[in-house]
Amino acid sequence: MNNIFNKIYDLTYLPLLTPSNLIESLKVDNFISINYSKNEIGIIADVRCFVDKKEISFIYQFDQKDFLISIHYIEDGEIEYLFNRNLELKNLRKEYIKSKVL
Repeated sequence: MNNIFNKIYDLTYLPLLTPSNLIESLKVDNFISINYSKNEIGIIADVRCFVDKKEISFIYQFDQKDFLISIHYIEDGEIEYLFNRNLELKNLRKEYIKSKVL
């Protein structure tokens, strides 16, 4: 149960990854580029890299405090989420409440 609580704490109060942390990714051989821009939520990073010899674009969304909000990519016209902070928090809170009841 402490592990769930710690995860909830981390997702609530820690950025987990910041836009400046992504720059380190360029040192990895399969990474190609990182392009940053602003949108109404905060900073968006388009990270291009090779996965299984195929170039893929991963979209990282950060809020105004540089907290990572989501990571997704598009494959065959479908958006695939690798991380969604709000959904993770929602699921962990449910799990925590359920464990307190049992």
